[in-house]
Amino acid sequence: MATNGNLNRAEMGLQVAKMLRDLVRFCCQYDGDTPRSPPRQD
Repeated sequence: MATNGNLNRAEMGLQVAKMLRDLVRFCCQYDGDTPRSPPRQD
């Protein structure tokens, strides 16, 4: 079960990456650079 820690870390990395992407998308909405982003397709 040693791989369990690695799996959790990978999942956390994915979640953090997703949050960062959403944050950037959220900021861009009010930046005026891009139009409002389409609904999420997760």
